[in-house]
Amino acid sequence: MEEAIKIWHHGLVARWWAEFNEGGEDVEYFKRAILASGQPALDAGCGTGRLLIPFVRDGLDVDGSDAAPDMLDWCQKKLDSEDLKTQLHAQAMHQLDLPRRYQTIVICGAFGLGGTRDHDLEGLRRIRAHLRPEGRLILDHHIPERSASQGELAAGLSAPAADKSTGRRSLQPWPEHGDHRRAADGSDLDLRVRLRNFNLATGIATREICVRQFIDDREVATETYEIDICVYSIDALRGLLESAGFSEIRITGGLEERPVHEGDSLCVFHATR
Repeated sequence: MEEAIKIWHHGLVARWWAEFNEGGEDVEYFKRAILASGQPALDAGCGTGRLLIPFVRDGLDVDGSDAAPDMLDWCQKKLDSEDLKTQLHAQAMHQLDLPRRYQTIVICGAFGLGGTRDHDLEGLRRIRAHLRPEGRLILDHHIPERSASQGELAAGLSAPAADKSTGRRSLQPWPEHGDHRRAADGSDLDLRVRLRNFNLATGIATREICVRQFIDDREVATETYEIDICVYSIDALRGLLESAGFSEIRITGGLEERPVHEGDSLCVFHATR
């Protein structure tokens, strides 16, 4: 049996995503992209439904898939609370095997989490196989900064120096202060993230996340998980899409229909089967 990929979207982390990760200008961007490219559509890596639920609420024919069952459980609860209907599938991208074929597939903030570059490539192949002829993949990508190492980008934090003998950047301390928020049930959740290591040879960063739960200032639960993230330059990701069989690959800057500019932190890949 294939080893499960290392993800952190379980338990209290999934709850954090469900409670606090909502909205964003990319919701409307991807909605317009689906309307322009065509339906039915798949939100691959839909998580707790930050994009998917607004899509379904607005009448779009969009299914969801994700590698994390806990995230999908929260997504289903939200759908049920609004009496919304769609299909959710608990499958990683590199294992995607769905009964439906789509005109559009969107991946927002979820690519590179396959654990290995082989998994990411297979994920793109599976995505392509689930597209109708001339169907389109729309994928956002955070651009590595020229002045930062890949490890710093993947961590979203300043990375420690690499060990010259192993090529690894390892074990950053936890931030002094976490992101502390009040949950719907009145308890408090505190989230902290750090870089555990970055392998310069493979370009894979391992990040660690910790969520602590407090009731009346008393800590009642702590959960810590890891995730492996493959970091790609724009050219590397374009090459991966080409290797997966995509054609007519177009890259736009930010969440706009324009070329990528120097200093952009985000771009979007538009690739046709």
